[in-house]
Amino acid sequence: MNKDDKYPVLVNLVIKKKYFDQILSGEKKKEYRAPSKFNARLLGFKDSNGKYSPRKDITHIRFINGYRADSPWLVAECKEVGCYTFKNEIPMGLQKGDIAIEIILGEVVENCI
Repeated sequence: MNKDDKYPVLVNLVIKKKYFDQILSGEKKKEYRAPSKFNARLLGFKDSNGKYSPRKDITHIRFINGYRADSPWLVAECKEVGCYTFKNEIPMGLQKGDIAIEIILGEVVENCI
């Protein structure tokens, strides 16, 4: 997480090329993440009862396609972070009833591809 004048609260997330391209084109407006300890630390937290509470201060997400220093990246507005339970359309690796962290995205404001 970075703080600066350009993006007050910026979170970096690594993403696969297929989804990176969909966000860049504006086709994909929601990103889902497993509620792992790592993702919960970046995007929210679990209270003592195990309930997920999303962070409300995130303004932007930097999606990075890869782990190299010269990997392509983009910055998208973060409209909201919340909790989502899958009922019908289920992303690969998840099952009906699974809970995920949902990131609702705004416009792509910067990219380096």
